[in-house]
Amino acid sequence: MENERYIGFFDESGIHESARILAVGGWVASAEEWERFTPRWKAALEGNGAKTFHFADFDNARGNFSDWSALQKQNLIKDLFRVLNQSDLFGFCGSIVMPEYKAVAAGSGTALEERHSPFVICQQYCIEMICKRIDAKVFYIFDRQQEFDSPAIQNFWDTKKKLPEWSEKMDGIAFRSKNEFIPLQAADLLVYESAKSLHNWLYDPSRSVRKSMRALLKRRERLVGGYFDKDGCAIVRDWQK
Repeated sequence: MENERYIGFFDESGIHESARILAVGGWVASAEEWERFTPRWKAALEGNGAKTFHFADFDNARGNFSDWSALQKQNLIKDLFRVLNQSDLFGFCGSIVMPEYKAVAAGSGTALEERHSPFVICQQYCIEMICKRIDAKVFYIFDRQQEFDSPAIQNFWDTKKKLPEWSEKMDGIAFRSKNEFIPLQAADLLVYESAKSLHNWLYDPSRSVRKSMRALLKRRERLVGGYFDKDGCAIVRDWQK
């Protein structure tokens, strides 16, 4: 593995002001695996009459999915998960409970109060988990968000400098569009579902675990996720309890 080139594709969820959960997450795989993955994902979209995939639109019947039937949506998500399950991917996601974060950060007079900080904290979590678990250089590609690009890039290079034991594994960072890089759509699926399911687990525990989350958890041995609240961090495998 250490001689292969790995790429991580990451997206975010919950960066709007009213969101209770902010998350950053995505998938890491070898460059060769992404070359196999991309045409499969594209074929799944085209075979179901979709041009692209954005889970928030899909889940809320908006945009390109506004007039889709339940059967159409079921067939698409089934085919997309089939592609995921055929692929050699490792998933990572870090989340923050925003009401608790804001309560802790309020009045601190530190960088924690900056709007980009929750995004950077989740980004940092993903980088640390990847460096601990993947013995290879990883190049990071994040979905383009102009507001967060600069602080996220700065955090990446600061981390690379401060933690020399991981420096060699941190190959670089870039921001791109989902329309340019199809694997970012798979990252969108992971991070949206992770954030949505964590929101339900914390704020609406009477709801059953979402079907998409159950499908993701079938890959639990290749998923690493945690969330930060006022007390600390917990792993994604506990979300079913």
